[in-house]
Amino acid sequence: MTTADKLRRYITAEVVWTGPVSDLTDDYPLLDNEVFDSMALMQMLAFIEEEFDVEIDDVELTPRHWRTIADIAALVESKLPS
Repeated sequence: MTTADKLRRYITAEVVWTGPVSDLTDDYPLLDNEVFDSMALMQMLAFIEEEFDVEIDDVELTPRHWRTIADIAALVESKLPS
C-alpha cells in the first residue's frame, strides 16, 4: 500500500468524508473543499507521525504541504529514511 493509499484510507475512515471514495484522488483539493477542520488536521498529523514514525515540524504545517493527498504524501516521504 502506498503512502497516498494509507492517507486516503485514514481520511475516509476517520475524517468526515461524505463524498464517494472515487472522488478522493491524489490531487483532490482537500483544503479548498474543507475536508479538514483544525481538529481533523491535528488528528491527521498524529496519525502520520505514528503510522510512518516521522516528525512533522511546526514550520511544515502550511497549506502547501496539506492541499492534496499527493502533497501530504510527498511531505511524509521526504521524512522517511532512504
